Amino acid sequence: MTSEAARNALTRAIRRILLEHWDPHGLAGTPGAGDAYGEEVREILALLSDPAITAGRIAHYLEWVERNALHLQPRPGAAKAAAARLVALPHPDADVAED
Repeated sequence: MTSEAARNALTRAIRRILLEHWDPHGLAGTPGAGDAYGEEVREILALLSDPAITAGRIAHYLEWVERNALHLQPRPGAAKAAAARLVALPHPDADVAED
């Protein structure tokens, strides 16, 4: 798999996790939801490029988004659940074996 293909797969995985485990707008399962949370996906991709990133830091970011960008009441349980799955994803800058 090329580096670009790996990054695209990681981007899709981040978006899927956000929709399945965080999703403050309740968009999962709706038409067009595959394009949801683009800014958050990009920021999380950047956060994951730090090998020392923690689930706590990602959860804090997701709670910040809910409170300050979306003007919603943060849901710490949802942010923590998503963050735990996000930090388990492969590091975006890890060496990728060629197919």
